[in-house]
Amino acid sequence: MERQLARHQRRTARGGAVDGAAPLSLTRSRSPPATGLYTGGVSAPSSPRTGPAAIAIAAAVDAALVLLFAGLGRNAHTREATPLGLLETAWPFLAGLAIAWVAARAWRRPLAIVRSGVPLWVGSVAIGMLLRALTGAGTAVPFLIVAASALGVFLLGWRAIAALVARLRRV
Repeated sequence: MERQLARHQRRTARGGAVDGAAPLSLTRSRSPPATGLYTGGVSAPSSPRTGPAAIAIAAAVDAALVLLFAGLGRNAHTREATPLGLLETAWPFLAGLAIAWVAARAWRRPLAIVRSGVPLWVGSVAIGMLLRALTGAGTAVPFLIVAASALGVFLLGWRAIAALVARLRRV
């Protein structure tokens, strides 16, 4: 009964017919971008549009977490804690993050773990490591593992927390 009610609410929220309506499509939706718990190819019709403020906040949180990763790494290796030194360490990953934001079109669903978070994580690590290799910076396997792990926890973790908070607010 609850499933039927939820299906009815989804259909009426997106303006679809209730009686005789086709089931929800599992293909990519051409509907406006949505926020919230959206994590895959099924649209979230009852979610509000993602506004410029939410996009800017998501991009800023991502960039801040990449800077945090670089700062923690510099601290672990007792490197000088200067803003220039931090940027020297972080820039390849920030560039990778920016490229991944564009490639994944993350502004459409900035809180989506699968559609945005995973491409941003993989892109920031892969492109960041490529840029480090091209500039002669270290790309040792242990560093690759640490970078991939830390950025995965950071870039996916905050989205998971945001999704949990959004879910708890609706309950």
